[in-house]
Amino acid sequence: AAGVPDLQRVQQVLQVLVVAGALLVAFVPRRRSPLQLAALTAVVLIACAALPTSDPSSRAGLLFCAGLLVIFAVIWFHVLPEHVFGRMRFIVGTAISQIIAGILLMLTDDVNSPYFVFYFLPTLATAFAMRLSGTIVTGAIASVVFLTIIVADIVTGGADDPEIALGAIRMTALLAVIAMTALISKTMQDTRATLRQRTLDLAAQNVELDVARKLGLTLARARDADCPEELHRAVARLLLGHVFVDLNRLDDLVAHAVHRVQAREGVLEDHGQVL
Repeated sequence: AAGVPDLQRVQQVLQVLVVAGALLVAFVPRRRSPLQLAALTAVVLIACAALPTSDPSSRAGLLFCAGLLVIFAVIWFHVLPEHVFGRMRFIVGTAISQIIAGILLMLTDDVNSPYFVFYFLPTLATAFAMRLSGTIVTGAIASVVFLTIIVADIVTGGADDPEIALGAIRMTALLAVIAMTALISKTMQDTRATLRQRTLDLAAQNVELDVARKLGLTLARARDADCPEELHRAVARLLLGHVFVDLNRLDDLVAHAVHRVQAREGVLEDHGQVL
C-alpha cells in the first residue's frame, strides 16, 4: 500500500539473524541431545512466525511445521528403539527432516517461500555424519521434492515466468549446496578413515615393540643363566617363530621354550628353570 515501507528485506535480514543465533546456541554448550536440537529448530520456526513481517498463511505453516518437527523428534528419539534402521538411522532421520522442510515450503508460498533458507538445513546436517552416502540420499530427496514443487506450480498454472526463473535459480543454489556438502562429507569421511588406519598402525607398532622388549629380556635372562651359546640361538629361534602368539601368553611360551632347550642341552640340572 502507498506509504507503507517494503519490509521484505528486513524480514530476510531477521531470518538470517535468527538462523545464525540458533546455530550459535546449538554449539554453546557443545554437547546437546538430538531432541534439544530439534526443539531448538522448532523454536526458530516459532520465532519466525512471531515476526511482525510474517503473513497469516506463512505463520500457520511455520507453526504447523514446528509442531510436526517436535512430534517427529519425540517419536524418533524416545519411542523408536535405537537399533531401528541400524546404521541407516541417521540418514533416514535427515531424510524425514528434509521432507518436513519441503512441507514448510509448500505451506509458505511454494517456490516464492521466504523461508527457503531452512530447506538447506537437513542436507547441511548430513556433513556431521561424515558419510557421503547420507549426503547423497538426503540431497537427492531435497532435489526431487523441490523439483516436484516447481513442476506442480507450472502444471496448475500457479507459476508465472518470474516464479519459474526464481525456481530455477533456487534449484541451482540447492544443487550447489548439495555438492559442497558432499565434498565436505567426503573429506571428513576420508580423514576419519585415515586417522583410524593410523591408529591401527600405531597399535601394531606398539605390539611389535612390546614383543621386541620381551625378546630382549628373555635373551638377557638366558645370558645371565650362563647357558651355552647354542641355547641362546635356540631360544631366539623359538621366540621369533612365535611372534604372533598372544602377548599375555608370551612369558609362558618363553619359559617353556627355555625349559625344553635346557633339557635337550643337558643343563637343566645345573641351572634349573631360567624363568
